[in-house]
Amino acid sequence: MTLHLREGLKWSDGHPLTTEDVHFWYEDVYRNTDIQPGPEPLLTPNGVPARLVIIDDYTLRWEFDEPYWSFPEHLACPFCAVSRRFWLPGGPVAPAHYMKQFHPDYAGQDAVDKMAAEAELESWVSLYGNKMNWGLNPDLPVITPYKTVEGNVNASALWKVERNPYFWAVDSAGNQLPYIDRWELPNGGRRAIWSTCSWRSGGTGPGRCSDRPFHAGLRDAADPYAT
Repeated sequence: MTLHLREGLKWSDGHPLTTEDVHFWYEDVYRNTDIQPGPEPLLTPNGVPARLVIIDDYTLRWEFDEPYWSFPEHLACPFCAVSRRFWLPGGPVAPAHYMKQFHPDYAGQDAVDKMAAEAELESWVSLYGNKMNWGLNPDLPVITPYKTVEGNVNASALWKVERNPYFWAVDSAGNQLPYIDRWELPNGGRRAIWSTCSWRSGGTGPGRCSDRPFHAGLRDAADPYAT
C-alpha cells in the first residue's frame, strides 16, 4: 500500500512532518526490542512481518506478502478497539527531530540513562514513553488539534491545552481549525468533555467523536455529575 503524506504538513512546533518521522518510528521504536519486545499482530499478518519502504520525503509504501484488506482501516482508526493497544501513544509516526534526543541510538546510552535517573524513572524506555505522551509532556510536538501546555492529563487538578497553530484542517469556509484557542479543564470534568466530538478530527474541542452534542460536553465539564 503506497501512502502520500501531505506536503507542507507540520508538527505543532513548525517542523515539517515527512517520511523520516515514519521511518524513525518503524526502525528505531517499533523494531527496538527494549521498547517493543515482540512483533505486533497488526504488522505481522499470519506471522510474516510487514516491510516499510521509504520512496521520498512524502511517499512511503507498506509491503505485505499477501492481501491485507483491513490495514488501511487500522491506520485510519487508531482508537478502534483492535488498533488501540498498538498505535498509542503515537505510532506509526513520531516527531523524529524531537524524540531522537531521548533514544540511545542517537543521544547515547549514558545520556538517556542519566536523563531517566534524573527523572526518577526506572529506565530510558520509561523516559521515552513519558516524553512521547502528549498528555504528560507539554514539549512534545503533535499534529493533533490541541497540545498540552500545562498539567497532567492523568492527575493534575487543572489540565490546560492550547490549539495547535499548525493544525492541518480548515472548515468548509476555509477557517483554520480548531475554533477554540484554549481549554482549561478540571481533572474531574476531563473525562466528561473527552467524549465531545473532534479532539482527533479537528472540530470544536477535545474528545473522540461521539453523538453527544458539543454543549453537553461543556455542561459536563462544569459539572461532571450533570445528567
